[in-house]
Amino acid sequence: MQQSLIDVLKSIESGDRDHSLKLAKKLVAEYGENDLALRLYAEIDVSFNSKTVADLYIILRDLLSDNGYQLCTDIRERLVQAENNRKIEIAMYLENIRA
Repeated sequence: MQQSLIDVLKSIESGDRDHSLKLAKKLVAEYGENDLALRLYAEIDVSFNSKTVADLYIILRDLLSDNGYQLCTDIRERLVQAENNRKIEIAMYLENIRA
């Protein structure tokens, strides 16, 4: 797992929204936007809870050039059709925020 990803996830866990946003911007610059949700999910260690991962996706949604359209589409299509509980939990956190 890249240090930039670890740093932003730890910042989210600490509750420092401004710092998390700054780190998320660096993360997008480093990783690029293409298939970002799926690549991050594959890389994020299970030691980070589902809510932290969902919070990262929420922050990223507002930073992307398409206003998070592709990110949200990937989450809806792939996480909602989940084969494991972690993906289902992340999708549920995100659905609760949209509601």
